[in-house]
Amino acid sequence: MTCWRLPSLMARAKEFLPDKSYRGEAVTRLPIRIWLAHWLAALLCFGLALAIILRAGLPERVESTGDLPQQVAPAVGHPAPIFRLPDVSGEAVTLTQGDAAFTLLYFWSTGCAPCRQEMPALGGLQTSQPLRILAVNMGENANLVRDWVDQLGLSYTVLLDPALAVARAYHIRGLPSAFLLAADYRIVAVYYGPVRIQQLRRDMAGYARHG
Repeated sequence: MTCWRLPSLMARAKEFLPDKSYRGEAVTRLPIRIWLAHWLAALLCFGLALAIILRAGLPERVESTGDLPQQVAPAVGHPAPIFRLPDVSGEAVTLTQGDAAFTLLYFWSTGCAPCRQEMPALGGLQTSQPLRILAVNMGENANLVRDWVDQLGLSYTVLLDPALAVARAYHIRGLPSAFLLAADYRIVAVYYGPVRIQQLRRDMAGYARHG
């Protein structure tokens, strides 16, 4: 089915309009049907395009049923997708290893300017809070990531996600993005964009008080 643009559609419609000198129904019926068919086709194409834009435009924040784990974004209060990835030295790291009260799962890349600004500060937070940080790099070369870690002097765990499998599981659509997890690996808070240190502290303190 061809999706006509409105100007070309109107031009084609004029070709099919009956001459005013003809009054017979048999002469006008077929051209009108053709004109209506093209008009309805254009409306249908427009409707489909609008539906696709609305569907893909924003991250989904729907409640997970557990039946479609790859089709909905993880939400606050729900279990975080468990994964295993290599760190920059090649050692396998699992999300659930460790005994910290909280885990900050931080998605980043070397081309992310806010990431460069805030990642060193996050290291200081890990030393002063019951917090474990896992910084997941999205699809970049291991040597490039190691150089970045050395330049910034990062002391926390940096993981490699070369196939973006974990990024897809968490529906990452922009950087930085971060998830604060409780000790049972349920999601406490989600941060789209730079992580505000004071907000992160408040979220941990609030969850520690009220659970």
